[in-house]
Amino acid sequence: MPWLWGSCSLGMIQLLFQLPALHGLGLVPRPRWDTGYQLGVRRILTLMVPALFGVSVSQINLLLGHGTGVVTAGGKRVLALLQ
Repeated sequence: MPWLWGSCSLGMIQLLFQLPALHGLGLVPRPRWDTGYQLGVRRILTLMVPALFGVSVSQINLLLGHGTGVVTAGGKRVLALLQ
């Protein structure tokens, strides 16, 4: 857990260190949720939705398959055989 807080805090410090220089150059990133400013962004997003859904289903299937295939028996993890 200390690694998590250390990584997050150092990442924020790095960002805060770089912001004044980026502001001086006029390069401060400003996230925008409007996808209409580029023509292909909306098309790419619509093409990614089925792939994202398929990968999500695959990950859930893997998680459930692993959870049902590994059984804790007497403190040892053993693979469950077809019964």
